[in-house]
Amino acid sequence: MFGFLVLLVVLAAFVTATGWLALNRQAAGMAAYPPEGQFVQVGGHDVHYVQRGTGPDLVLIHGASGNTRDFTFSLVDRLTDRYRVTVFDRPGLGHTPRLAPRDVTLHGKTIPKGAEVKLVWGSANHDEREFENPERLDIDRV
Repeated sequence: MFGFLVLLVVLAAFVTATGWLALNRQAAGMAAYPPEGQFVQVGGHDVHYVQRGTGPDLVLIHGASGNTRDFTFSLVDRLTDRYRVTVFDRPGLGHTPRLAPRDVTLHGKTIPKGAEVKLVWGSANHDEREFENPERLDIDRV
C-alpha cells in the first residue's frame, strides 16, 4: 500500500511539473513571438493580420495548421516592392480565435455562440464515445 501511495505522489508531481512547464513554455513563446501585425474587427471579433508594402492588393491565406508567419518569414518581404500584401490568420490559428458561430450542443454540453473553441488535431479519430478501440490506429476509420 505504501508503494502505491509513493507512486501516486510521484505521478501527481510529474503531472503538476509537466503542466507548469507547458504553461511556462507557452508564455515564453507568446513573449518571443507576439502578434506582429494588427487586428481588425470582423463581425465583432478580432482577426489578426499583417499588411506591408504598396501597390495593388495581394491577399495571402495560409493553409491548415499555419499562421501569418508562414508568409512573413521571407515571402512577404520579396513582394512588398510591387504589392500591398495582406496576410490573415485564419480562425483558430495564429492570433485569431475560432469562435462558435451559434449555440452548439455536443454530448450534452452546450458551447454558447461566440465562445472560443480550440481544436486538437491529435485527438481526431480518437473519441471513445464514437469509436471502438480508439487507441488503435485504423486508417480506414471514418
